[in-house]
Amino acid sequence: MFQVETIGEAYMVVSGVSNFKATQFHAKEKGNKENFSMIWLIPHRPNEQLTLRIGIHTGSCLAGVMDKTMPRYCLFDDTVNTASRMSYAKC
Repeated sequence: MFQVETIGEAYMVVSGVSNFKATQFHAKEKGNKENFSMIWLIPHRPNEQLTLRIGIHTGSCLAGVMDKTMPRYCLFDDTVNTASRMSYAKC
């Protein structure tokens, strides 16, 4: 897993993009959502809570390096869009 980009409060991490097996299922990543779908207490700020919003989706996507002046690795397609929408869903 590696970080692809950070936009505002969103932090995109991807797994398996270098693996060309399109049918591979990343059960570990999907299962980890349960570990993060909780509210954590911050020890030095006991009256505040840390809430994480996570969207996970598996499937194929398009990936490539974009922009000549400031190259960056980008991911596109419905898989990326669905993961983004899942982070806002109340599941």
